[in-house]
Amino acid sequence: GFPRYGYRQQRPIFIGDQTTPLPPLPANDPTNNVGVTGRIGYEFAENARIEAGLAGYDSAIRYDNPYAFNSWSVFDPFNHQHATFMQGYVRLGAEMFDNRLRNRLTLYGNRGNRDAWTTQACFDTLTFTSQNCRFGFLGGRRGVEYQSDIALGPLGLATLGSRVETETAQNSREAWIVDDFTSSRAVQTTWSGYAQHQFTLFDRLDISYGGRADAVSKNQTFLTWRTMANFRIDEIGMRLRGSAATGAKTASLYQRFSQYGDPALAPERVLGFDAGIDQSLFGGLATASVSVFANRYANLVQFGKAESCTSTQIFGCYFNVGRADTRGVEFSGEAALVPGALLLRGSYTFLSARNLDVDEDSIYAGRTLLRRPRHKGMWSVIYTGAPGLELEARAN
Repeated sequence: GFPRYGYRQQRPIFIGDQTTPLPPLPANDPTNNVGVTGRIGYEFAENARIEAGLAGYDSAIRYDNPYAFNSWSVFDPFNHQHATFMQGYVRLGAEMFDNRLRNRLTLYGNRGNRDAWTTQACFDTLTFTSQNCRFGFLGGRRGVEYQSDIALGPLGLATLGSRVETETAQNSREAWIVDDFTSSRAVQTTWSGYAQHQFTLFDRLDISYGGRADAVSKNQTFLTWRTMANFRIDEIGMRLRGSAATGAKTASLYQRFSQYGDPALAPERVLGFDAGIDQSLFGGLATASVSVFANRYANLVQFGKAESCTSTQIFGCYFNVGRADTRGVEFSGEAALVPGALLLRGSYTFLSARNLDVDEDSIYAGRTLLRRPRHKGMWSVIYTGAPGLELEARAN
């Protein structure tokens, strides 16, 4: 958070008026979080099962106010945020025709509510005075999806599916004195269909290819595809793999209509490639992998202080990067330190992520994409020595 950064700096840090020094850090800056998750399943007939799951959280934090023009407002307890989120699903599955046809029907939904109270964050355009206010966002998704897997014998496996999803969003703002803000509500429905075929050639070469169509209400229809191949050399425990795919999506309603949103955001598109090698070592006690990847984006959605931000979006806003490129290499591996009891796992990724825009008015043109670390790694030690128990210690 801001205090952790600000109080590490050797240079002077000032509040919103750019004159008053940052006041002393408060002794009490509480955060309260609670979460719940659960899943239940029941097999009510042979080859037929129903499953349901639920997950959610409630979060309350106190934060520091970057709008503050008075030192007493920086750590005012009025500056706080409360967020709740809940999601759930019900899935019905059935296998038919001697398990040659597998069916899954899923109903799902989620709902999130976030309110942030901030001192001196709203401005009266008539008197040019700042006032305390609350920013709110209420959003949700609900949908139904059907998917079937069809066993084709020597011809492989075919997957067919369709989905209908509706997203809703409503923003609000409440000022303590006067406010001319008008709340807005948006609804967006997406109809999707997809198909994929997987098969094996010469008992070594696994191939899959597929396509997807997404039609978004009051927006565009996207056609995307994906293909993948794996070549197995079982004699030496090696696997060569590669894939190519396209992707597309519209900006979420939060990215378009929240206090940080831009209703004019263009849909995001990407073309990606990757290739890699997996190698088994020491009789299967260890594995090592290396992959190279490259992605080319059009209208990538980012968050930051951009030219398209309004005068009230002081923190920043969502905006499009016309052209962007990410590429890199990833190393990963794992080894059984104690077979059946202790496993060591690690990975490292080098990433080059560039904004390829040439717009001279953009402060991000030609620079590294925001929030994309150039170096990223992790390692973990996993204990699996007791039946039904898994313990993991991880460092990132």
